[in-house]
This record gives sequence, structure tokens and C-alpha cells, in this order.
Amino acid sequence: MTHPEWPCGIDHDPGESAEHRRRLVEELSRPDTVGYGGHFADVVFGRAERRSDGRFTWVPVA
Repeated sequence: MTHPEWPCGIDHDPGESAEHRRRLVEELSRPDTVGYGGHFADVVFGRAERRSDGRFTWVPVA
């Protein structure tokens, strides 16, 4: 969420994968948008929120 530009070992095309992750995070920051993060332990439902440094963080839905 905070670093969508970081590659993953299974990325077939790291550049395209990073761009897809950036678009997804932008979408998850839109008003009234809730996402599901299967790897976020007990806070799976939430949204992306832009931080003061321009990056994003995951904010759980209460």
C-alpha cells in the first residue's frame, strides 16, 4: 500500500505490475470505496488514505 512501486518476485512485468498497483491504490482512496486485503490479518476491510508525504496507508473500516 505504501510502496506500490516495490516489485514482487512473481511479477511477470515489474513495471506494468507497479503501475497496476498504483492505479489500484488510487481507486481504493476514492470516497465510498472499500477494499478487501486478504493479507491484512484481522483488518481485511478498509480503504487507502493519502498521507501527508503523498503515499498511502491502509485504514481499516470500523
